[in-house]
Amino acid sequence: MIVKYALLAVLTVAGLLSAPALSAEEAKQAPAIAAGDISQGKIVSFVNAMIAVERVHQAYVPRMKAAKTEAERQVLGKEADSAAKAAADGVAGITAQEYLEIAKAAQSDNALAGRIKQRFADLLQKQRGGQPAPKAKAKAKAKAKAQ
Repeated sequence: MIVKYALLAVLTVAGLLSAPALSAEEAKQAPAIAAGDISQGKIVSFVNAMIAVERVHQAYVPRMKAAKTEAERQVLGKEADSAAKAAADGVAGITAQEYLEIAKAAQSDNALAGRIKQRFADLLQKQRGGQPAPKAKAKAKAKAKAQ
């Protein structure tokens, strides 16, 4: 079992990481949300929740891989799901349910996924002191040479 919330997070950021799709049960539990109804503030909160959930994911995956039995992995998986839900709920401006709904919507809405990716790019650039990501630098140099 893998952390459900972390998987939904990484699904949203297409191209950064990949993960399996929602189960049928999870799809029923997370009603669709219209991508156009998601404010920029909600995108900011969603990305912050993704980061929090990914930290949980990173903490549990090695433990789950090291588990000696399937029963132990299942217990850790349930523990990880609870921790991930708590992490999403702990972020201001979003609930775990909203997080799931936005993640699901982003899987089928390229514009929404693009807004989420852009927020990540903005955060990365801010962390680098305003410098663009290495790939962006390379693309800019190649574009300048072509002109």
